[in-house]
Amino acid sequence: MGSHSSSSIFEYLKNVGAHMLDELYTHPPTCLVVFRELPELAKHIVMRLLFIEQPIPKSIVSGWVEKGSSALLNDSCKALTVLRIWHSTDTNVSGGSWSLNKKYQESIRISLFGGGKPLLGDLGIVTNDKCSKSVDFLKSYASERWDSYPVDALSIAQQEVLQHMRELGLAYQRKRTAPRFYVTPLALDVAGGHTNFLESKSGGGGPQLGVIPTGVSKSDSSDTNRMFAQISVSSSSDIGYILLETNFRLYAYTDSPLRTALLSLFSKIRARFPNLVVADITRDSVREALIRGITANQILSFLTSNAHPDMLLNNPILPPTLTDQIRLWELERDRFVFQEGCLYEQFSRNTDFELVRDYAKNIGVLLWENPERRLMVVSKSGHEDVRKFWKHKRPS
Repeated sequence: MGSHSSSSIFEYLKNVGAHMLDELYTHPPTCLVVFRELPELAKHIVMRLLFIEQPIPKSIVSGWVEKGSSALLNDSCKALTVLRIWHSTDTNVSGGSWSLNKKYQESIRISLFGGGKPLLGDLGIVTNDKCSKSVDFLKSYASERWDSYPVDALSIAQQEVLQHMRELGLAYQRKRTAPRFYVTPLALDVAGGHTNFLESKSGGGGPQLGVIPTGVSKSDSSDTNRMFAQISVSSSSDIGYILLETNFRLYAYTDSPLRTALLSLFSKIRARFPNLVVADITRDSVREALIRGITANQILSFLTSNAHPDMLLNNPILPPTLTDQIRLWELERDRFVFQEGCLYEQFSRNTDFELVRDYAKNIGVLLWENPERRLMVVSKSGHEDVRKFWKHKRPS
């Protein structure tokens, strides 16, 4: 609704008497319309007072805004007062208090959170037509039919994709030649980033942090690695939702169980709120990710591609202390290099040991040597060549 329409509504309501406003505020839809046209700060104030029954001191309300925003607060208070959404009361508190209109408070609760009577009520059947249908029949018919889409509107390539969607359970088509198809709830879950279908299989009643991909065994690390890399790339087109601090604290503004599960791959979840996840990136959490086959570059790429718009203003985007530490944690696992080899020992003379050692070194298969003890290790691939050489040169 434009600003002209909003001002017209306010001008009309300003001239309505108090009794008429109270009557209007007994209807939840009317209260919702008025709420939507309020200034943003006024909406915030109403939401904070929605479930508070007693008057609130004006000094407390003034503390909800910054000192430089007093003009916005005055405008919002004036709008709420003129529309009789709240009124000033004289209490024992110095400066007075604000009290929300009880009728408006009750109606806006119903409008925002459900309850109350239907807006139109039960109109019943207003015609004598023998073929007329009841409301219950129409609701049942609509729920059975659901929303279908014509196949003829699809191109040949799209129709081929539709058949793949049928096989995956993402679409329903009675048969290949059927003229219409339906999108299944599974497709909606996948498109929306939700994992309710996975949670139901896990036996949990609510969102689980370890649904997928957490809890994957080491044998499945390649699948986890591939999936993590794909999601980190594909999610780059979405609006970023991750904020990082230099103390390795992570804030993710999301309510998606799938995104939360991805974060739990390399971070320690500390708290979950309706639209916020707080986590810490620790040495142990990163090591768990590395064990699953996720590399430091993939973790940093995921954090960069999903960075909050405020972080995109930084150069570099991620804190250097964080990127350096994650790479150092990865290097900790690279201190030991494991190679298969064969041990050669029990040389009777130094000349024999040096002969075989020099041969193995020349062909590039010598891994380790200890001349004092006449020991050496050659690679498994070069063992056969060294064995044949020693068998041919070995004194009888």
